Amino acid sequence: MELEQLVARLLAKDPARRPDSADEVYDLLDEINDRCFGDTSPIPSRGADITSEVWLSPREATDGAVIPMRMTARETCPDCATTGDETKVLGCSTCRGEGRVVSKRHTYKVRVPAGVKDGQKIRLRELGAPGKHGGAPGDLYVTVHVT
Repeated sequence: MELEQLVARLLAKDPARRPDSADEVYDLLDEINDRCFGDTSPIPSRGADITSEVWLSPREATDGAVIPMRMTARETCPDCATTGDETKVLGCSTCRGEGRVVSKRHTYKVRVPAGVKDGQKIRLRELGAPGKHGGAPGDLYVTVHVT
């Protein structure tokens, strides 16, 4: 119904009855969207970049290696962190006093190129945090330590 009224305004013969600008049309469509579907942001956004470290032997650094890398996502503990009582957090049996619990774990097989040096950073595309609304994941930046 509201969309029909907006289309009728857009097609009005009298220019005074039409919206003044494309910005006004966008705002009207945004209002209709919010009323019908709630205040959601359908715009895809890229996920956050994540940093991590990995330890390699001198041979793995020289020859290259495929190593398993476990990524762990955490979220606020539902039992204690929402109360704001620090003594309850420290005594919580769910999170063991951390205030956060593991929400997801995923293991990636990561290829480390041959010839990496101690302290070198490697960028692994799209292995970071997931994007929102279909956006691309962020990148994972790994600092290599040769031991």
